[in-house]
Amino acid sequence: MVHALEEMGRVLTSGGKLVDLRPLVSRPALDVFVAGQAERAGEIDDSAAEPDDLASNAALREVVAADLFEEEEKAFFEYPYYWNTLEQMMRYHEEHWSGHAILPGEVVQQAERLVKRASFDSKLRVQWRMVIATFRKL
Repeated sequence: MVHALEEMGRVLTSGGKLVDLRPLVSRPALDVFVAGQAERAGEIDDSAAEPDDLASNAALREVVAADLFEEEEKAFFEYPYYWNTLEQMMRYHEEHWSGHAILPGEVVQQAERLVKRASFDSKLRVQWRMVIATFRKL
C-alpha cells in the first residue's frame, strides 16, 4: 500500500490532493424498522477487514512521516444501506460483502423475527462507519 501512495505522490502535482475514503472496521448493526422504530437484530462481523484497515492506517502514517503528504482534514460519518426485504439484503451481502463481512446466523434469525412481526411494513438498515480524509502533496 505504501508503494501505491508513493506512486500517487509521484504523479500528483505539488499541492495536489489525495482523498482517503473507506469503511472502517466497526461491527455495524443490522437494524429492522418496525412501525418506524429501529430495532437491533445484532451486529455484522467485519473483523476480517481489520488487517486491511490497519495496513491503510499504517501506510498513510508512513507517507506523512516521510513528508510526502500532509493530512489536512479528517471526518467520520455513518453510511447507511437500506433494503425493503431480508432477501434483498442477503442477496446484496452475498454479492458485495461476503468476503469481508459475516452475518451471524443468530442475527439473521432475529432479523427474520422482527420482519415477521412488522408484517409488510419493514425496512432493514446497516450503517458502515466511514472515514474521509484529505492529504496534500508536499
